[in-house]
Amino acid sequence: AAVLIQRRERVSPATAVVTSWVAVSMVAFASLSSGNGRYITSMWPGVALLGAIGLTHALNHWRTSWLLPATYAAILILAIGQTWWYAAGRVNIGSRTTSRLFLQQVLDVEGTSPTRIASFGFWNGGLDSYAGAHVHAVLRDGVGFDSPIPPLTPEQLAQRVRNDTKPWVLLTRISHRNLASPADVFSRLGIAVLPMELDTEQYDYPAEAWFLVPTDHRR
Repeated sequence: AAVLIQRRERVSPATAVVTSWVAVSMVAFASLSSGNGRYITSMWPGVALLGAIGLTHALNHWRTSWLLPATYAAILILAIGQTWWYAAGRVNIGSRTTSRLFLQQVLDVEGTSPTRIASFGFWNGGLDSYAGAHVHAVLRDGVGFDSPIPPLTPEQLAQRVRNDTKPWVLLTRISHRNLASPADVFSRLGIAVLPMELDTEQYDYPAEAWFLVPTDHRR
């Protein structure tokens, strides 16, 4: 935008549409939404198109303005920095353990499997990404959440545990609300809920993990 204003370029109708797409989306997100990142998803294709237009302009006019190389150098530095931070920086420098390391710690426990993990009363895409398989969301009374696949009921999960010969892992968020505990919910369904001993440092979200096994097959 700064380059276009500086050079007083005539903006084509296509560029004007893409620019408006991004600008209107930003204004709407900032003024109308709750700030949740998913509400800005529709803007990213416009950002990609605008970036391609800017890159094409830069390649054609690289030597005509100091602002072009400076802008793209800053973008490159920021991209490298953000990639490093989320890949290793916040784990090595930050004081909080990431949800990725939490899932890794869970899967390092003997008897666990990525295909036998359920999340009780919550779900997010990071769970599937870090586990390497779909984490089954399970309904929890008093908690609402979004899941791309319809969540299981506790009864359905209990039936899967009974049908399986190996234990399942149940992930829960630590909540200060008055919610029924996993043991209260699943014990009446014939499932024992056994705490998984983990190194419970600080996480991006306070979480716990439990083994689910039929009451006649306790570990």
